[in-house]
Amino acid sequence: METPALEVRSRTGWTGTVVLARKVQTLPPLEVEGEREISWRLERFEFRRKHGLGVYLTQAEIKQRNARGPLDLLTGIAGVRVFLDHGGGTRVEFTRCRESPQKATDDPSPSSKIAYWVDGVRYRGGLPGYISPAAIVGMEIYRGVAELPAEFLDDACAAVVIWTR
Repeated sequence: METPALEVRSRTGWTGTVVLARKVQTLPPLEVEGEREISWRLERFEFRRKHGLGVYLTQAEIKQRNARGPLDLLTGIAGVRVFLDHGGGTRVEFTRCRESPQKATDDPSPSSKIAYWVDGVRYRGGLPGYISPAAIVGMEIYRGVAELPAEFLDDACAAVVIWTR
């Protein structure tokens, strides 16, 4: 291929077309070594898992359960009951999270006192439907007030805490 010379002097104009040929440079293969850093939020998950109360599901355990939705992951956890309600939705009840009779008349839904947290954000209307079990890297289940760590202690008596990628 020929490389033409082009000379343009100052204060003189030039009009023309220069066509550049594409030249692809292939780089040698690259190997990357390193350790995957755990995010600060998963560090806190691991700390609570090792030292706290509650039930903890790791990414490997979640994958092994082959659940269709995040609430399906609660099936089989002691003190937690997952069932279909009359409207066809999934309902969750915690044995240690019962409402008093006065509260039941104000708010008939037993699940109203279950706090749902996703990546540190509290969801008051239940768990968002867009969360896939494949995206969950950690799940914390606190079945009563005595198990709740301070960061999730709110007006609820139980909590489901989900961490995603």
